[in-house]
Amino acid sequence: MFFLEILEKVEHITILIVLFTFIATEEQRRNAEVYQAWQVITAAHDQSGSGGRIEALEFLLSRPRRFPFFWLRWKEENLAGLAVQKAYLREVNLQDANLEQANLQDAILLKANLQNAGLLEANLQNTDLLEANLQDAFLLEANLTEANLTEANLQDAFLREANLTGANLTEANLQDAFFREANLTGANLTEANLTGAFLREANLTGANLTEAKNLSFEQIKSTCFWESSFYRAKYNDKENKWLAIEPDNKDFIKALKENVSSDPKESPDCSIWKDK
Repeated sequence: MFFLEILEKVEHITILIVLFTFIATEEQRRNAEVYQAWQVITAAHDQSGSGGRIEALEFLLSRPRRFPFFWLRWKEENLAGLAVQKAYLREVNLQDANLEQANLQDAILLKANLQNAGLLEANLQNTDLLEANLQDAFLLEANLTEANLTEANLQDAFLREANLTGANLTEANLQDAFFREANLTGANLTEANLTGAFLREANLTGANLTEAKNLSFEQIKSTCFWESSFYRAKYNDKENKWLAIEPDNKDFIKALKENVSSDPKESPDCSIWKDK
């Protein structure tokens, strides 16, 4: 009987030791999982397809509580410098992610959630962001050359000095977006919502603003080279480009010039584009 009581006590002590060890090594297991997630991303470098990167990225950004250790909550990983060019990342959730200087060139991010993401100096050249959510995203000096942002949500996004040359912003929500000194050369903003967008000193050379919504004369005149933009245009299938509808386009530009009341109090400094 006495022997059985000792065994029972030893058994209880063993259970406590195992439990304590399990709790003590929880961070070690978490670090191992983080390492494995990064390994998945690294192994698929410069390859098309997902390669498990969607799940890996979302895991790295998660802050799970571990049952039964509900008091443990891990911090999300820093994704600065992330290289996932050419990756297929449809509907990936990268909300609040730090993607500073990340390389997302040629990646497919349609319907992705990048709300409030930090994309300082990120490379998004030729990236497919169809219907992506970029609300409140920080895109200072980001490279969005030729990016597909059709129907993307860029409300309140910060795009100062971003390069949007040739980007497709058809029907994009650009409400209250900050485009100061952004390069919109050749960008397609057909039917884009520009309510309250800040466009001062943005480069509109050859930009297509046909049927842009809530775009005021004051907004246009705060930009650079707006006289060369298209305000009345249609797509020519044979030439594969947008062509101005004349004389409608010229008449609109003439009306803009003659509307003195919409002239900015301080003319935009377009000399900044000489050095860019």
